[in-house]
Amino acid sequence: MSPKPKMSILVALLAFFTTTIKAETTLSHVKATYNRFNNRISNVDATYYGEQGGKGKCTLNPLSPNILNAIRKKNWIVVAAAPGTYQESVGCGMCVKITGTGEGSGANPITGNRRAMIVDICPGGCGNNGLDFAVSGDGRWKIHYQAIDCPTLRGIDGKIQFRFQGSNPYYIKLQARNTKIPTAGMELLVNGRYHCMKRVSDNFFIASGLGKMETPLSVRLTAINGYQVTTRIPEIKNDFDFPSKVQFKGIKRGPGPDGIKCFGQGDRPPYPSGGMQP
Repeated sequence: MSPKPKMSILVALLAFFTTTIKAETTLSHVKATYNRFNNRISNVDATYYGEQGGKGKCTLNPLSPNILNAIRKKNWIVVAAAPGTYQESVGCGMCVKITGTGEGSGANPITGNRRAMIVDICPGGCGNNGLDFAVSGDGRWKIHYQAIDCPTLRGIDGKIQFRFQGSNPYYIKLQARNTKIPTAGMELLVNGRYHCMKRVSDNFFIASGLGKMETPLSVRLTAINGYQVTTRIPEIKNDFDFPSKVQFKGIKRGPGPDGIKCFGQGDRPPYPSGGMQP
């Protein structure tokens, strides 16, 4: 039998893997996201792309408890963001306050204030900073917006959650969700040293080549403002939301992004090449 079909499958798998990992982030992506909290984006376009729930490039479907509660009780929505705000998925899960000017064209003007969470990228038609609303409507309307802390529930439902995808003890693909502000970096403690995980394009972090990673997994998260939390995940179970007892304190409760060592680049400078002591 000809080996060509097997080779075609191998090439396809390699292409998929390459596509998944190419969105390695830099500290510039983190700083750009952080600056969304300090600087309002003005006079950009907002459009509509229909009801989508949490579906999108950020892989936040099903939506986590904090945003679900906001949607149900406070009239929040979810949106897709242009590349300047999406920032190679660093902007995923970021919440924004939007002000509609009513200027534009179409059947459904955007006026007044509303709040939203970013769950997807708008790669075309949104310019560099526009937003696409995941609600039914028509038209292109001028808005201003600025990032804000996401709302959090009381108790365990308001804490950070973790979700594995396609993981096993030798390959970890892990997402932090339900966060008050976006996550800049994620580290795993393996054999007594932390290792910086690589951010991939679908808003997960991956770790491999570290040998067998024993559970419970010790994880350290760094928010875009430099604030850090540590927790443990009891087991590897894919497509399940593990609760934690930690949460970021908000954008004003951190030293800022300049000193962040792990921002999704793996064990590469400024992170130590052999990992970091706890």
